[in-house]
Amino acid sequence: QCVTPPHYGGGRVGALCPYAYCAGDPVNCVDPDGRDMCSLLEPQGAGGMGHMAMLIQKPDQKWYLYSKNGTTSCKGFSGPNSTDKGDNIGTGKIVTDPDTGEKYEVGYDDPQDFINSDDNKDSEGNILYSEGFVIESSKSEDDAARNAMIEELNKGYYLLESNCAYTVQKGLEAAGRSSGHFDLGTDNGIQSLLIPNDRFRMIVRENEGKIIRPINQKMPKK
Repeated sequence: QCVTPPHYGGGRVGALCPYAYCAGDPVNCVDPDGRDMCSLLEPQGAGGMGHMAMLIQKPDQKWYLYSKNGTTSCKGFSGPNSTDKGDNIGTGKIVTDPDTGEKYEVGYDDPQDFINSDDNKDSEGNILYSEGFVIESSKSEDDAARNAMIEELNKGYYLLESNCAYTVQKGLEAAGRSSGHFDLGTDNGIQSLLIPNDRFRMIVRENEGKIIRPINQKMPKK
């Protein structure tokens, strides 16, 4: 445990222990190029079945949101990606230049930055995505996942295939990760493959990574 922050060169790091990033285990918690992808779960979405999305880094090494948000056609079953729902194809956060007042978009510093941000809250201040699953990745894996998700996001919405969970699956598979498989002894029927809340648990079960949750935030109502 760090009591006083160490010095690097002539400057001081600050009050945060430099081993906090790896929970005090810098030997086993190694991420060579600092890159990760993060699957997100909004458990209250879609009437309680859940909604999934993903955060992926762009070349600026910031994280951006990729999410297939549905359609209003055919009672939400299939149709074009509706403008009022608006798919997120690599969206970041809007910041304001303190000097000019100009607004512009930048990426999130890391998955925790997004999950704690105002962008991850409803109109009453409740958290939307209450869990993230962070998987270490390389630049080439990020690129593959991002391109696969963009291809799927540019398609119309279809509840039984081109939906939020399927889009995340395509990204994970392109990056060489498991997209989750049905387990007869564990999962609640084959319909679990279509339910984002269940699919998220399958992904967590079959990949190495870590769960993150909002810190000191108002959680969604159950």
